[in-house]
Amino acid sequence: MITNQDYLEKIIQQTIPLPPVERIHLDNFLKTQREALFKELDISNEEINAFYNTYNEFAELKIKNVFRNLRDVKRYILSLRASLPPIKHEINLFDFCILEIIKVFFRNIYDDMWENKWAYINFDAFAPEIVASPIFMELNNRTREEKKKANIKDLLKDNPRSEIISNLIEALNNGQHPNKRLISPDYYKKYFMLKIPELEIADQYFADTLKSWHSLWEKMNGNESSIEKEISKDLNEMIAENKITSFLDKLIPMLNKFWPEISPSLIRSLYKKAREIIKQEKKDISRQHLFRTILILLSDKVDMHRRNNLIEEIIMYSSPTPLIITIIKCCDSFDEDFKIEFPNFSEGIDLRKLKEKLHERLKEYYINDKRDIFDDLNEGDWDYILWYWGKYLKDNVREKIIFSNYVTSIISNNPKTFLSFIIKQNDQSYATWHFNIKKLAEIYNIGEIFQIAKKHYNSEQLSSKEKEIINAFIKQSDSYINEINRK
Repeated sequence: MITNQDYLEKIIQQTIPLPPVERIHLDNFLKTQREALFKELDISNEEINAFYNTYNEFAELKIKNVFRNLRDVKRYILSLRASLPPIKHEINLFDFCILEIIKVFFRNIYDDMWENKWAYINFDAFAPEIVASPIFMELNNRTREEKKKANIKDLLKDNPRSEIISNLIEALNNGQHPNKRLISPDYYKKYFMLKIPELEIADQYFADTLKSWHSLWEKMNGNESSIEKEISKDLNEMIAENKITSFLDKLIPMLNKFWPEISPSLIRSLYKKAREIIKQEKKDISRQHLFRTILILLSDKVDMHRRNNLIEEIIMYSSPTPLIITIIKCCDSFDEDFKIEFPNFSEGIDLRKLKEKLHERLKEYYINDKRDIFDDLNEGDWDYILWYWGKYLKDNVREKIIFSNYVTSIISNNPKTFLSFIIKQNDQSYATWHFNIKKLAEIYNIGEIFQIAKKHYNSEQLSSKEKEIINAFIKQSDSYINEINRK
């Protein structure tokens, strides 16, 4: 028979004390639930093994007290099940599981990790998270680290579980699981947004693309023409979606997994699309990644004989871009910009012959075919190509005159083009207009350019400020010419 007291206890849900679950059973329950989730999400054995290689030792020493009961484990697994699927191939599994612990049990820390990204990622002066941070202007690495630790220390003040939180953050800086790290500026946002940025290629897509190229190589018995056709098709899709920069960004660190046999086909596909690639939204980054990818492929993935043939092919058959100059500079064993990173690139190269080929190609493309280099290329590119084109003709008087006449014929007919041309000769280390006339005279007929400047000074197409620039050029050119005549 139910007494009034029994009924009252039923209504108010009187607490019935239960003994705590033993730690070993809690750990086993967590592991069982986590492994079931990994299996459900089809996580590869390789990733799972990599996860446990780090997690087992870390969990035993650092975070065994995070989960206090079965309810904590269930909360964590439910959160992991909701967060992991859309991003499972794009993150480091260990890092993600640690971050999820912070998200579930220490939400204020998780929120700070999003708000103050600079305190948790590796220093990269070009990362937006660093540029806008308190450590951007800090040159001393030790001071940077102290500022990052101070931010976290303030956050943990008076927190009874501060030691556990410190251990979790320390785990995210562990160097024994290097791929797709949360602390990498390139990956950090993915862990929080749970999606791939719009202009970025998924890691899985990248891996599948490389795999398909390797498979095609085997299927076509090494037919380079067929491989190049397939690669070009894939690159066209990336260019159309504005994702080629992301692809090249992923390719450089993964070149150790790229088959050398496919390298010539990829090099050809890239150099033939160089102009399209450097017009991408992030054109400066696209250019850097494109040039660097081709140089590394040539340096590390093809033998010397094949490399030299490909270099000549790029110079002779690609549409002119700064790539062709960059490759020649890389072949010059005395060029400080490249000799450290690519010390053996010049091996077997006839540099004089290569420079002659460059002139032959540029002369055919621009002079013989009557193309205006100032219209064909953007400002930074025509300046770069014209400087080295003229510099490489220094000892060939006849061809140097042909080159100089080509340039002056164009700048003579257009005041705006002439203005752009002389502005590129300005030494920006001075506060006022200061043109490097001596350097200009090494390549061009400075007397003729002086006369062109005087002609354009009276042009109605130019503003008064633009005429001031030309007037400064006229005075400095006149001074240089008079000095030379006195000698």
